[in-house]
Amino acid sequence: MSKDRDIENKKNSMKNFIEPDNNPLPGSDEASVFMKKRLLQHKKYLKTARGAQQAMERINEKEAALDNVRQGKPSKPRN
Repeated sequence: MSKDRDIENKKNSMKNFIEPDNNPLPGSDEASVFMKKRLLQHKKYLKTARGAQQAMERINEKEAALDNVRQGKPSKPRN
């Protein structure tokens, strides 16, 4: 049984075999490779920019909280 399956699998794989030719595979030309690299760079840039924006928002929130605390405290009495 297993020999029959192996033979059948080999026959099926031979039916699906595509001979290599001189035509480049789709998506492997220089322009598409460049665009893929550029897209990855852009995604990385967007991720970095979003992280920086979130960090700035957190800093602004902390500064606003500190300002509120400073304004809420009574001034030190002067002698």
